[in-house]
Amino acid sequence: MNFRTCLLALLLALTGTAAAARPLEVLFIGNSYVYVNDLPQVFRQVAAGAGLEAPHVAMHAPGGQTLSGHCRDAGLLKKLQARFDVVILQEQSQMPALAETNPAVRRQFIEACQWLANYIHQRQPATRIILLQTWARHASAWRLDPSTAELGADPGQMQARLSRWYAEAGRQARVPVAPVGDVWLANYQRPHPVMLHVEDGSHPAPAGTYLTALVLESVIYQIPAITRFGGSLDPGTALRLQALVRSVLPVPAASPHPPAAVPPK
Repeated sequence: MNFRTCLLALLLALTGTAAAARPLEVLFIGNSYVYVNDLPQVFRQVAAGAGLEAPHVAMHAPGGQTLSGHCRDAGLLKKLQARFDVVILQEQSQMPALAETNPAVRRQFIEACQWLANYIHQRQPATRIILLQTWARHASAWRLDPSTAELGADPGQMQARLSRWYAEAGRQARVPVAPVGDVWLANYQRPHPVMLHVEDGSHPAPAGTYLTALVLESVIYQIPAITRFGGSLDPGTALRLQALVRSVLPVPAASPHPPAAVPPK
């Protein structure tokens, strides 16, 4: 048994103590960043691969939709009458970056987060709401589309804007933020980064969706990012991305409503 296999076995044994007493009910609200590669199902399998009870997942993710648009979506508002343990909110990818220089966009983003959080908590006070901080465009996007400059001078500046305004929206709505985009940026800042974007420089490749699911696993379950599930990735890449999340998020994000723990099976 090699070192990586031993480490995986040890970490899985440790995370087993965080297994939920019952499967979590998790709803993803967003757009194509959620439905491309089916993030909810990847998250489900990542959690199951960590020895957790596989969550029940659902999504409401029309292409290009903003959180403000979701506030007016009768189908979503009806869906939110049901009980969910966790609701994940993902804003349209440009909005929080544009919020840096556009007060109207800033107000729309922050108010939509507040409205949805209030709507959910009025019906299900115990539901955990998490903002999914999105990622910056790939560096190639600035060459492919000059209008990308509106989002920042480069990926680092765009991510700084995304991080700043997701944090502010979370503060005002009193909900935590899963720092997905920060982890994506950390990947690209390392030697020989994994390619997380597809050719458009915006949407996630399978590796990007996998990395996003790992961050959500760590934040939601409050465990280190570790799982036997690697999806379509080669084992080495999957292990690299797990190690990346553990290095950027060494202590999982605090949550006001952690899942109940039971002894490992």
